[in-house]
Amino acid sequence: GQLWIAVALGLWILSAVSGALYLGPRAKRVAALVEAEGPSSVEARTLFQRLALVSRLELISFAVIVGLMVFKPGA
Repeated sequence: GQLWIAVALGLWILSAVSGALYLGPRAKRVAALVEAEGPSSVEARTLFQRLALVSRLELISFAVIVGLMVFKPGA
C-alpha cells in the first residue's frame, strides 16, 4: 500500500541527481558556447534542445509526483 511513496521519492531523487549531474553542467556549457560563439551557435542550439527535452521530462516527473501524492494509489 505504500508503493506510491517509494515511486514518488524515487522520482524526486532522480530529478535531483539529473539536475546536479546533467542540467546544471549542460546549462553552464550552453551559456559558455553562446558567450563564445554567439546565439546562432549550432552546437549551443543542439545542446539547448537536449537540455529542454530533459527539463520537460523532469517536469512530467514532477506532475507524476504530485499526482501520486494527491491520489495516493493503493493506499
